[in-house]
Amino acid sequence: MNLGFVAAALIGLAILPLPYGYYTFLRIAITGISAYLVYLQKHNKDRRFYILVGIAILFNPIIPIHFPREIWMLIDIILAIYFFIIGRNENKS
Repeated sequence: MNLGFVAAALIGLAILPLPYGYYTFLRIAITGISAYLVYLQKHNKDRRFYILVGIAILFNPIIPIHFPREIWMLIDIILAIYFFIIGRNENKS
């Protein structure tokens, strides 16, 4: 299973007006996926490592970071594209 594509799809759905429970699930899922991808990169601390750490912090469900909906939509679009690129690169290797 390609986690990059899964994360991109989950974040892409967040643009829709969904119940609050989905966004809580999204925080848990994206934090988990990002943390797992960070774990896989632990010996290769390049730019991707630090971006994924930042994403895990941004989406963490324990101490949530609050932004207006418009800002979250922009973040979601950018991160959906980012995770899609990660997924595509995982398919190539």
